[in-house]
Amino acid sequence: MEIDNLDVETEQVLVVLRQNSRSIYIHGPVQQFINIQMNRYYHWIEIKEYKICFKILNKMQVVLGQTLKKLGNELTGFYTPVKELLLILLDEQRQYSLQDKNQVMKSKIQLQVDNDKYDDEVQSNLTFFMDCFDSIVCCINNLAYIYLLRDNISKALCYLYRAAIARLIHIDSYRSYYHMVLICLNLAAVYRQQNQYDDAVNMITKSITELERLDSQQVKLKFMESRLYVQNYLEYYMKEFFDFKLKLPQNMPYVIIQYNLCLSYQFFATLLEYQNKKADYNICKTYYTQVYNMYMQIIVSDKQKTNSQQSKSPALEDIRGYYAKQKSQKQLQLPDEKGPDFEILQRITPKNNIIYSDYIEDLELNVVFTLLEQQFYIEVLVYSYSRDIKQRFYLQCDQIETTDFYSPELYKQLASMLIIDSDSGLIKMRKYRMIDKIK
Repeated sequence: MEIDNLDVETEQVLVVLRQNSRSIYIHGPVQQFINIQMNRYYHWIEIKEYKICFKILNKMQVVLGQTLKKLGNELTGFYTPVKELLLILLDEQRQYSLQDKNQVMKSKIQLQVDNDKYDDEVQSNLTFFMDCFDSIVCCINNLAYIYLLRDNISKALCYLYRAAIARLIHIDSYRSYYHMVLICLNLAAVYRQQNQYDDAVNMITKSITELERLDSQQVKLKFMESRLYVQNYLEYYMKEFFDFKLKLPQNMPYVIIQYNLCLSYQFFATLLEYQNKKADYNICKTYYTQVYNMYMQIIVSDKQKTNSQQSKSPALEDIRGYYAKQKSQKQLQLPDEKGPDFEILQRITPKNNIIYSDYIEDLELNVVFTLLEQQFYIEVLVYSYSRDIKQRFYLQCDQIETTDFYSPELYKQLASMLIIDSDSGLIKMRKYRMIDKIK
């Protein structure tokens, strides 16, 4: 995970940004750069090489800033908040104000859905703009995290409020909603560290309220992703100074809301104890116990379910029978059992996660959608022996505005969006951004 070439890699991407007049051509190089740097960042942050992490984040901030500026020039007429967002995100010297503080304290976090329809290129640019927006907000938060570790609290607060105010302007997914809550948790920890207990109480109360709102949306949030960009300083603070021992299982990211509720109630209890509010402290500890018990019940139940599923593998007869039936009903082509795709078909039988399969007559394509709940992705397998096409890609669930990922209508709609690119011959999907593999 060397960073010797970081300066050169950054300049190469900036050259791509300068040389391409149309933003549609910059998506791939920028996304590849961000993915590489995030992998490096997670490697170095785990071994506490904060100086290297700081350099990586600053380079990412430069590339993301220039990318958003370029995309913003093309999207100003389509997306109203572009100019306001860019003014906040690109101002590295921005100081936070009392107005910022009150806005974050009092604003209700709300999902904002854009139902407008655009042509393919505009929609693709808008989707990528939002991806880069998510990334730079998280990048700014993580820079604040490192400033806090360096005990530069004033600089950290400027960055945290810069991230928070920008994030409040547009929250278009449960991921960005959750990221906003994490920024509030970080602010609560900073105020506690500064002995500003009233502000810490107000911020943690807001955070708990929003986490409980998220927890009430269990159907929508059981797909919470595992590797989040936003660093949680409250978690570090509680483990460093209050010996908070609870750990989030790496293979169970969907309990992250309950985990953060445990963390928040425990933190709240320390504030109430310091303020000698014994009655409120006891109530808070009761809530903590309730959330903790719920958290442990989910973990134990899911571990038992996982062990049970691992001990039972689907029989080949079930696979053959299911796909034979699908073939007769929907003209699906049954893959060769020795072929490369049969392994995936074993994994997505009706006993498991298969959601929808169909034959798209106009394109002569078979498509199979698989819901990967824990990773928060939909896997799409497309194949056609007549066209010699075999392709697999993934859609991130929070791109899709729905509360029911088990609805056949959703997958019929996704299937209708598949197209064959005339230049590359690859399968693409209108409106949504696809990736080739999950990290």
